[in-house]
Amino acid sequence: MAKTPTTLAPLTPGALGARKFDLDLSPSVAGASAIALLAEVRGIAVKDKASHETALTSIARGKTYKRDIVEHWKPVKRVVNDVKNKVLAAETGELAAAVQALTILEGAVLPYMEAERRRHQIAQDKLREKAEAEARERRALEIAKMEADALAAEEASTGISPRERQFAETMAQGMASPEDAARYAGYKDPEKQSARLMDAPKIIAAIDGLRAAAHVREQAAAVAATPLDVKAKQATSKLASVKGVHTVTRYGASCVNLAMLVDAVGANGVTATAIRSELIALAAHLDTDVPLAKVVLAGIIEKMHANAAWAPPLDTLMENGVKLNEYGRMMQKQIDQWPGVAHRVDVGFSGR
Repeated sequence: MAKTPTTLAPLTPGALGARKFDLDLSPSVAGASAIALLAEVRGIAVKDKASHETALTSIARGKTYKRDIVEHWKPVKRVVNDVKNKVLAAETGELAAAVQALTILEGAVLPYMEAERRRHQIAQDKLREKAEAEARERRALEIAKMEADALAAEEASTGISPRERQFAETMAQGMASPEDAARYAGYKDPEKQSARLMDAPKIIAAIDGLRAAAHVREQAAAVAATPLDVKAKQATSKLASVKGVHTVTRYGASCVNLAMLVDAVGANGVTATAIRSELIALAAHLDTDVPLAKVVLAGIIEKMHANAAWAPPLDTLMENGVKLNEYGRMMQKQIDQWPGVAHRVDVGFSGR
């Protein structure tokens, strides 16, 4: 969602000014003395009163050198800190202008993008529906032609008697011998009549025609069962594309009815760990294996419907809403099935 622009005082060229800072970074005298002291005390050993006194004197010198070094660099550090504060102030002022400009642009661009995406989806759905209707029409014409071919093949069996047709149909099915087919057709002497029938050209033509018609109809049934080959045209989008500029959609969740959410959590008993483990598995696959993430999410929703214990976990009632928001990012719109909870969507440009 676009943020409301904050009014800022206009920035004019040179308003922040420009300044050179000359710093004296010359080593301090005490620093040189400290380096000499370091070389002097390497391998020192305290064995008696005299060496003990020498070591104590060196400690006093070291403390003096340390204090003098700090005092030497203090003015330089003061200038550096002053420069740092000025740089941060200048950066903040310039960034504020850039952020305000981007906020204004988001307010103008995001509503247009959302409306155009809806328009484009509607247009694409219409093209898809049209393509599906055309595919169904082509399918119907194809099946109709195949049926016409089957009827044409059956024409060979129209010039025979009903009993002969029964014989031809049985033979075309390939389920019986000629003698059995003659018996099924009602001939009194199946053995003799089957031989006669199988020598008759019109009977052979009828059998071949019926077999061909059955084969064509099997093909037509297979065509009818095959998914439609839909090749929809792509709707023209009115969204521009600029390298390095893209939007990011972030999901979250909000409590819209605390009483309902509390009641749902109370009914959950001690099963909060179950849904948490499922959601952790879902989150693990969101960035690496989206299809698997969808399978995990489908399992979550199925269990939520099948088991009343799959209610919001106890930690959704955390005061700052962190866990509820975390569940919202993982479950997205599916979290609306939790009583008293609604998903939230924030669309903005990346890198803000």
